[in-house]
Amino acid sequence: AMAQTLTMQNGQTLYANLCASGADIYDDGGPSGYYSNSFQGWVILYTNPGDTITLTGPYNIENNYDFLTIYDNNTQIFHQSGSGTMNVVATSGTMKIQFTTDGSVTRTGFELHAVTSASPVGCNSTVHDLAITNLTATSGTLTWAGSGNDLILDYGAGPIAVSGNS
Repeated sequence: AMAQTLTMQNGQTLYANLCASGADIYDDGGPSGYYSNSFQGWVILYTNPGDTITLTGPYNIENNYDFLTIYDNNTQIFHQSGSGTMNVVATSGTMKIQFTTDGSVTRTGFELHAVTSASPVGCNSTVHDLAITNLTATSGTLTWAGSGNDLILDYGAGPIAVSGNS
């Protein structure tokens, strides 16, 4: 199975539920280019609430001016510039990755890989015949068919782990 590939975009936030093979995350220069000046972008990763997300890989960014910041939900757990190899773990089921640069020097950036301790579905899982019933101001029932077991529903205050087909 191939991992999801997420290439950051300036001024944008990318969202991804981690699938079984994880995600490869790159600055806007991709795996072989240099990142841009005056850049700010986010990637937000989800898995089952309370499961871990581990982010590993090398980074090479301008020291003291460009920053890679990682959050476990809303708690900062990593803030670096310069070069190194990271191994960062978020335990809340949500990891936020922020990259910011100034307007001068660029470097090769980063090639990171995220995996989860959960047993999520494959990247090509299919869900069909989606139906919403019993809808009120505070609740409802969502049902589906297909290979959608063990999904994460992103609703309200955050992701909700579900199993079965409802």
